[in-house]
Amino acid sequence: MVNINIIAFLEQNFKELLYIIGAIFAFLMGRKSRKLTDKGKEVSIMTGELENVEVALKIYRVMLTDLQDQLKKAEEAYDVIEKRLQNSIENNRKLVKENQELKEKIKWMQQ
Repeated sequence: MVNINIIAFLEQNFKELLYIIGAIFAFLMGRKSRKLTDKGKEVSIMTGELENVEVALKIYRVMLTDLQDQLKKAEEAYDVIEKRLQNSIENNRKLVKENQELKEKIKWMQQ
């Protein structure tokens, strides 16, 4: 009796059941397609972010190279200035000594 009722129900509502099954199938396929599209978008976003990071790294490398060059030039300039300062200090000592010697000569000559 139950089997007959089910078969009769299926025969009477066959079109509606096909519509429902088709709708469920379309929903599931759309959902799967949307998930794949979302994953593709995520991948493209991640790829874009990686490209941005690579560009930023290139810029930072160029900046670092420039800074290294500037540091090297500054160190060379410092060495030159330090040598000039040492020479000036040595010349000052010589001049102070010479000045003292001349003062002593003047004192000796005045006596």
